[in-house]
This record gives sequence, structure tokens and C-alpha cells, in this order.
Amino acid sequence: MRVLVWVAAFFIAVGGAANCLAKESARAVSAIDDQVDQEPATDLDDVIVSGLPLEQRLLRFIQEASSPVPGRGLARWQGPVCIGVVNFRAAVGQQLADGLAHLGGRLGVPINDEACEPNIIIVGAVDAKAVARGWVERGPREFRPNLSEASLSRAQLTHFATTDAPVRWWAISRPSYYDILAGRAVPTDSFTGRPEISVHSVSLQAGRTRDDLQRLVVVVDVSQTEGRNVEALTAYLAMVSFAQMDMQADMREFDTVLNLFNPQFDVSGLTAWDEAYLRGLYSVRSDERINADTQSGAAVKFLEEALPLADDAQ
Repeated sequence: MRVLVWVAAFFIAVGGAANCLAKESARAVSAIDDQVDQEPATDLDDVIVSGLPLEQRLLRFIQEASSPVPGRGLARWQGPVCIGVVNFRAAVGQQLADGLAHLGGRLGVPINDEACEPNIIIVGAVDAKAVARGWVERGPREFRPNLSEASLSRAQLTHFATTDAPVRWWAISRPSYYDILAGRAVPTDSFTGRPEISVHSVSLQAGRTRDDLQRLVVVVDVSQTEGRNVEALTAYLAMVSFAQMDMQADMREFDTVLNLFNPQFDVSGLTAWDEAYLRGLYSVRSDERINADTQSGAAVKFLEEALPLADDAQ
């Protein structure tokens, strides 16, 4: 893990403006503390095409929202997750870190509750584009390491560095194989070229390869978070931190916290669909490669349980 290099790269990127950036971001993020009255979340039936079975609708949701490395399965955190939040006002940063840890633990994400080296870094910035661009320019291998099938394309990295989106994120994952003899997952061997995977499986027809998230960085443009409360922002960050989400996905068709920054939606936190997405992802067996079909099949039971509860609350 080279997370500390990521942190160092961030402070190099902002250079002498770090202190000013922190002060300005503190003032901008302080607006988050003002809780706003919100209408109930838009009913799913109003925004999603009906008539399809629930699992098929979930499959569409997953296919639109997810962005795995091409040719690989959906990655998730297998080892303990350690969350670092920097360049926010102290109280807000602590709220975000605590809220993410709480949500992750409730949804099945393996959270490290002890002192640890962060593998999820969430950075607040007044000029998020400048921070992201500088970060990528100074440490491109931190975003696209010399390991095949570990990250998205150069074009997608360019989008990360140049988008005007309020939140941007970048994940590094690594294929692993499940060694039935050792009873655990083992990382692939090669950091050059394609991964060298030796699979020891009970069944020769059932591969035991999977994809593990290794590190993830999120840059939040604090000037664009005004009017959003901490709970809603935490829920949004949970979605993009605990799974491989598509930065360019159009999610207007779906009832999801990923519409937080769309003015047409009133979003207060994770929706039933968001929770089903994450619970489904983290409920799949640890020795199984996850694709959209696998995840939708696992998620459907969680959504079936959650929707009656939502109806009863209305």
C-alpha cells in the first residue's frame, strides 16, 4: 500500500496554497451544517420504467451505476477499510469519517475501527479541478499503476482530472485468486503485463478469481456542496467509496443518492435501491467473481425487504 504517497502528492499539488485552501474550504463546507427541510425522496415509481421484474430493474440500475475495470468483475473491499478525511473543517471531517464508518459497518463493508493507514482518502478542495489535475500530473502511476487490469483508461483519468463535477473519485483494484489449499484469496503475481493467476478450486468449471479494491481517492469541491447536509453528502460518499461507481453515469431514471447534485431531486440519504446495491455487493461469497447479474441476484432480496418498510412509513 502506498497511500501515504497519495497524501503527499496531494499536498505537493496544492503547494503553498494549502493553508489558504484549508481556510476557504472550511468556510465553504460550514454551510453543510445548516440542515435543510427536505421533501420525501422521489418515489421510485415516478422515476423508473415499470413493468420489468424487480431483478431486471436492479440489473439495469447496477449496469448504469457501476464502472468496473474492463474485462474484470465488480471489485469491493475485502480487507479492512481505513478512511482518511482531509482539508475539511475539523467537525465536518469527523462527521464524514464517522458517518462513513457507521454506514459501511451496517452495510457489510469491513471497516477498521483502530488506528490505521488510510486506503480511502477523501479530500476537500475549493478548486477541485486544479487539485485533481495537479495530483495526476505529479503522480500518474499513483492512478494508473504498472499493473494490468487494475484501473480505468487514460481517457477516464483525463475526465477525473478535468470534470467540473462536485465530486470525483478514482479507484485502484487488483485481481486475486482463491486458493482452496490455503483457504484464502491470494493477490495476482505480476505487476507487469497481464496478471499471472493460478487457481486452486474445488471445481474446474467454477473459477475462483475475484477483484479487490486496493485504494481509492475522492476529491470534493466544497464550493458545490452548499445546501447539502452532512448526512446526504456522507451517503453519496459511501456509494462512491465502497464500490466502483461510474462518474459519468446518468442516474435520473433511478431513485438513488447519486442524484444528490441534480436540482430536480430532493435527496436526504441512501435510498432502498442504494442500500440493496451495496448489501448485494458485499453479500456475495468472498471466493466468487462478481458481475452485474450476480450482484442483482444478491441485491433483490434486500430490496424486497426494504420496499415494504418504505411503504409502511408513508
